[in-house]
Amino acid sequence: LVEYTLANDCPLCGLSLREVYVKYKIKILVCAVSRDDEVYIPKGDFILEAGDKISITASPKNIADFFKAIGSFRAPVKNIMIVGGSMTAYYVADQLSDMGMKVKIIEKDEKRCEELSELLPKTSIVCADATERDILLEEGIADTDGFVALTGLDEMNIIYSMYARAKNVEKVGEISSINRERIIS
Repeated sequence: LVEYTLANDCPLCGLSLREVYVKYKIKILVCAVSRDDEVYIPKGDFILEAGDKISITASPKNIADFFKAIGSFRAPVKNIMIVGGSMTAYYVADQLSDMGMKVKIIEKDEKRCEELSELLPKTSIVCADATERDILLEEGIADTDGFVALTGLDEMNIIYSMYARAKNVEKVGEISSINRERIIS
């Protein structure tokens, strides 16, 4: 199941679901459409509009083929960099490694690095201070397609995430840790 929001220039805009199938000939099922705070269970004559959030189900191959066909395909994230060795970082790294992703954690506390190395044998653990000028570059942030900042300092998590975006990391900070509400409001 995939959710996708139609942009103004999306080739699906103005097409009925029946026309989408005729045009692309890929087996997908649009299960629901969210539009203007309403949710629709669409039939074949339902016309898609810009701003619609559609929920699609299909085989992984058909979903990939569909997004390629409409020009919205993104390669899956394979290389993840995590700054901070918190328990949250441990759980995130463990899950991502189990999904076959290459994960690197940068943590400055040597004892915590040793613990993480034992707990996460499939994860690369780098004992370094990410605030040092070139550490993120040396560790390959420019070749990373996912970045998460999970230090204990909200301000640093924001700065790290901004830096990763500046280095064109595709997926940044969707789950970066921001604990204090006043920072994000």
